Parts: sequence; structure tokens; C-alpha cells
Amino acid sequence: ANANPPETSPAGLYTRLFGPGFQDASKGDWKPDPQVMLQQSVLSVVADDRKRLMQNLGASDKARMEQYFTSVRESEQQVAAELQRPQIIAKVTIPGAPEEMVADKSIAHLKQIVPSMSRLVALGLATDQTRVFNMALAETASNIYEPGDSRPFHQGTHEEPVDTALGYQPITAKFSVYSMEFFASLLKELDGVQEGDGTLLDHSLVLAYTDTSWAKIHALDGIPMMLAGGASGRVKTGYHIAGGDTVVTRVGLTIQQAMGMPISTWGKGGLETNQVVSEILA
Repeated sequence: ANANPPETSPAGLYTRLFGPGFQDASKGDWKPDPQVMLQQSVLSVVADDRKRLMQNLGASDKARMEQYFTSVRESEQQVAAELQRPQIIAKVTIPGAPEEMVADKSIAHLKQIVPSMSRLVALGLATDQTRVFNMALAETASNIYEPGDSRPFHQGTHEEPVDTALGYQPITAKFSVYSMEFFASLLKELDGVQEGDGTLLDHSLVLAYTDTSWAKIHALDGIPMMLAGGASGRVKTGYHIAGGDTVVTRVGLTIQQAMGMPISTWGKGGLETNQVVSEILA
């Protein structure tokens, strides 16, 4: 699988969401994108030829072609959705494009970038430009840094000694606080958009996680995972659940079931589970 290239600047994300081709569905002049209509006609031709092609294939080739046609059907469904006028409930105004910002891992610059990106994510969801997003503060082995400190976050987790009086690494802890403040800025933007009988956050489900617990030794036990939002009433909020020695894939399985997916197990190998976090499912 290939990773999708990220948008690292607010200006870039704004262009992708609201640049050329964007239509505001709340206005009366909305119409289907001609390019999407053209894609639909091309896919229809592929579908029409399918039966004749499949008659001349062996069992192995048929199985491979079925996989291909499954991806085609998924594309058709996506195209069909793009041809339908989105039902916009939230009342938002699309602002002008943000100014270019320095996009690096400096805490000083992130304090400018993250709130702007969070606002754009909220607007993208509210206007149905996307229904799924992934917002990463940094890559694995985070290199966010404080100007003047020679050790970025990841390096500090390994090299900073534990303060014997405090019982933890104070500089590393400061970076963790920054991370939580940035997460809070995203939730604030989602919760600040009124949508029907609640807010955008009420109608969303946001998963926040890191890939280790005690980063100094790359510990994998007790990895913190947080859910925010009510998923339109499908998830209960205000709970702290001690996972104990259960696998983290319980959270992923719980999310998928909350979204209505017909799935009873999830994960591979030792991480496969059929246990959900039942306390939070409404």
C-alpha cells in the first residue's frame, strides 16, 4: 500500500478543500462536476464489457478480475455520491485563503499551524468535502522541537534522565503537554461548529493515540487511546476505561461497530480480538 502524501501547510489544505472545482452546496447554483460525470460514463463502459470478458477466463483469472471489478464498483459508488448534492446542515462561512506559514516541527510554528489546520478540517467536514481525516502532529519518532533545545521530542524521550524528585522526565512531559494542547485545539474547532441539534463534534468520532506508552523504552503496555465526540449518539462520552492486559485493537473494533460496520472480529495474529469496549457503546 502507498501512503497518501500529506498536506503540511494550511494554504495547501485550503486549496485542496476549497480551491478550483469547489462548489458551495448551500448555494442555489450547485451542479454536478462535469469531470465526475465523465468518469461515471467511463466506468459504465467497463461494467458493460464485464460479462463478455469473464466468459473467456479461467477460474484463477476470474478471481483476480473479480477483485478488480470490486474496486471498480467501489469507484462507481464514490462517483455516484459525488453526483448527489450534499445535504449541508452546518452553518459555516468559507473564509479567504490563509497566508503561507513556515511548515516545520518547531513548537513556535506549530502553535500557528495546528489551529489553522484544525479550523480547515472542521470546515471540510461541515461542508461535506470529506467525511474522514487523519491529522498527525509528527511522523513516527517525532522530531517536534523547542527552539534552543538541541534534542527534539523523540531523542529527548531516550536521552533525558528521569528526575528523581519528580519521578518523570520534565522536558519530555512538556512536549506531551504541547501535544495534548494541539489535540484540544482540534476538538475546540469541531465543537465550535453548530450542526443541527448539536455540534460537529457531537456528530463525529475522533480517535487520538500514540504508538508507545513509556517512550524511553518503547513500551507497548498501557498505550493511551482517547475517543472524542458522540458519533451522533452511538458512543457514550465521559468514561475512562482501564484496558488492563487487553489488546488495543478492541478500540478499533469498537469504533467500527459504532459506525455500523458488520464486523465481529478485528486484528491479526496476537492482536485479533472479538471484544469491544462495551461500556461506551450506546
